[in-house]
Amino acid sequence: DVKVAGYTPAIDETRVTEAEARFDPTVFTNLSYERRDREQGIFSTGNARIVTASSGVRQLLYSGGQAELRYQVGWTEPKGSPNPFASSQGQFWENELILEVTQPLLRDFGNEINRARITINRNNQRISLLDFRKQMEDTATEIERNYWQLVSGERDVRINERLLDETVKT
Repeated sequence: DVKVAGYTPAIDETRVTEAEARFDPTVFTNLSYERRDREQGIFSTGNARIVTASSGVRQLLYSGGQAELRYQVGWTEPKGSPNPFASSQGQFWENELILEVTQPLLRDFGNEINRARITINRNNQRISLLDFRKQMEDTATEIERNYWQLVSGERDVRINERLLDETVKT
């Protein structure tokens, strides 16, 4: 019983770590390839091949929002209409460094709401630790009670043996 009860606090501690991990930063990378076969206006690339790569760090905030910092690079090779931003060969690169912070106003807004899972799991961990302690104390009490019953039983056997010896002598 003690061994089984000992697993629960460790499991609940892992749940606390898991709840806290939601707010760890994550690294991401995206790569996309696009081929356009249409005209969209004066500054369009018309028919073009576009390769975009982005990489960055994203993190959920305790306030319920999300912060993201990413570097994005794009390569475009227009086919057809001339592009005023294109180099002499018609190809051009776009480089962007983007910091984006989003904060929903009605859903998951506030530190208490977003940290609720952490608080609940910490409380569950404390409860399971107290349950484990109670199980240890109950088991120790049971062992001690059994020990003293055994001592008492052995003492009764010795007394009965002496009485039997005395009876035989008499």
